[in-house]
Amino acid sequence: MKRSFFLILFLVLFSTGVNAESFTNKDSSEVSTKVSDFFNWYLTAIDEQQYKEFQPRFVEDKNGMTTLDYSIYMANLKKYHFSDSLIQTEKQYYQKCIENLEKIKYSDFNTKYTDLDQFEDIDCDFGNSYRWTGGQEAPDKMKIIKVEFKNNDTAFITVSYGSSTAGDDENSYWGNLIVSMKKIAGLWKITNL
Repeated sequence: MKRSFFLILFLVLFSTGVNAESFTNKDSSEVSTKVSDFFNWYLTAIDEQQYKEFQPRFVEDKNGMTTLDYSIYMANLKKYHFSDSLIQTEKQYYQKCIENLEKIKYSDFNTKYTDLDQFEDIDCDFGNSYRWTGGQEAPDKMKIIKVEFKNNDTAFITVSYGSSTAGDDENSYWGNLIVSMKKIAGLWKITNL
């Protein structure tokens, strides 16, 4: 998958309607590489069903109650170029779930919480969709469609994602998103997806 991913990236960089000159400067190359690094990690983790890599895990706290451990997930977001502010926003996203889990004994949670409706009721149904691409269908390929710079320290990268099983034509890409990046202390960081 990695080999085909980088081939797609190479082809996109040099065959799309994006101005080729924009890819000759260091910043264009850097933002493209960082977005590609993130999606390569994310889609590989999905494909290999390494859930703890890209979402929190339910664990027992020191009092025998349920909580979330997202230490591995947050470390990966940092490793793959997320800004500190976006990581904090992501932690906040799970706060309501954590508050609800604090009321549930871990032994009860492990045996009684088996239905999606139960996870929805406690705002912990994050395992039902893919956070960074949305929906329930797992994408396994991506390509960069466009790189735009608002100014010297703000960039917007348009990404398309889809499924290899649908073929290699444009119809095999079924989702798009825009990745916002900002240069912070001289390094490009993802600030929004």
